Amino acid sequence: MLDAATFAPAAGVFALTHVREERPDPVPVRVAVARTFEGVRRLWTGLLAGPLLRRLPERVFAAAGIALFALSVAARALPYDAVVPASAAGIGRGLPCVLIAAMTAVQREIPDRVLGGTVAAAQTVIRVPNAVSLALGAGLVPVVGPAALLPVAGAAGLLTALVLVSPGPCPLRRVSR
Repeated sequence: MLDAATFAPAAGVFALTHVREERPDPVPVRVAVARTFEGVRRLWTGLLAGPLLRRLPERVFAAAGIALFALSVAARALPYDAVVPASAAGIGRGLPCVLIAAMTAVQREIPDRVLGGTVAAAQTVIRVPNAVSLALGAGLVPVVGPAALLPVAGAAGLLTALVLVSPGPCPLRRVSR
């Protein structure tokens, strides 16, 4: 569920990028710059995730990533080209935190004897909402418009991050033992 809440705004950003590609301005350069910044930040996030997760609980790490991602998504709605690299870097740094935190939690909580099957199931649970969210986000962009969709998606992401760091048991987590 956490993944679905994060990837729905990602779908909107992806669809927005493709909507912008149809404009007759130098968008291919902008898209290339944005993708490069996202990729570099994903690499750095992967390298820094281990040391950060030794110091932070998975919920806090995921919430920080979601918050950075959400703010970056909302910033993408601004009409300034200068915002693109910064928001792309934030997206590239924040989005992987959710995936890394989710898989780290699975590996820490599940006994070794059932870990392989559980990881496979967790990957399915993570990827299916992503695919559905991509389709939903791509369908919403032409109807609602990116100027309205991106700030709403950013607010939804910030709300998700807030829920994760709220005290007490995580309401997004259902454990039956």
